[in-house]
Amino acid sequence: MTFDPRSILFVPGDRPERFAKALASPADAICIDLEDAVAPEAKASARASALDFLKTSPEAARTVLRLNALSTAAGMVDAAALLEAGVAPAALMTPKAESADVLASLHAAFAGQGGPQPLIALVESAVGLAHAGDLARAPGVVALALGPIDLAAQLGAQFDEQALSTIRLQIRLGASRGGVMAWDGPSLAIDDLAQLSADARSAAALGFSGKLCIHPAQAATVNAGFTPSIEAVAAARTVLAAAQGQGGVFRLDGRMIDAPVLASARKVLARARP
Repeated sequence: MTFDPRSILFVPGDRPERFAKALASPADAICIDLEDAVAPEAKASARASALDFLKTSPEAARTVLRLNALSTAAGMVDAAALLEAGVAPAALMTPKAESADVLASLHAAFAGQGGPQPLIALVESAVGLAHAGDLARAPGVVALALGPIDLAAQLGAQFDEQALSTIRLQIRLGASRGGVMAWDGPSLAIDDLAQLSADARSAAALGFSGKLCIHPAQAATVNAGFTPSIEAVAAARTVLAAAQGQGGVFRLDGRMIDAPVLASARKVLARARP
């Protein structure tokens, strides 16, 4: 099964009673967080809970594991414990990603013991943003994800929609350079579903595959934002049907249809959900 979620719901690693509840939400996938959501004194127990869940749950294929930053002692312990446990989440999320070499080393460690582990590089700093294209091309990386909260704190910024769109575009362009997916960062306004819907559709329009979520109530709205409308699906099917037997460029309802238009139509159908 291809791992291509529209919504990834974070759940604290030190709250194992929430893991199954998160998976029962509308979210396409969950991310057990060993980093920011867990206090330093709880990291060991969170790590143990996450590994135990990955060993025993049939839902590992829908579960991402966010390690602590690989530049920290906790991050190195996370990676070593995961290697020793021999469990395989859907992907590893590496926070504060800034170096393609570090990601390559992590990939090599897992490739040499039990097989490669897909990596999601979480871009949360100015350095990471500048190196987004290199991160996307690092071995094992399947997606970039935007961490706007840490980035805003580092820059001393409060992102409005224009600034956030610019940063999203940089992430999307970087992901495109590596031929990988991109996920938008979370929206903090849990109760403002109208704004969340607008954020999701804005990111989808830039070609993002999905969005990170911090509350189960966000998942359904995010899923809708990244699912093509009935009208868009019907239009894509019409274009592809009309292309049958055509050679090269042709005209349909006053529009020029060429290879890029057909490719876009196929992507719309690929993103359609029952």
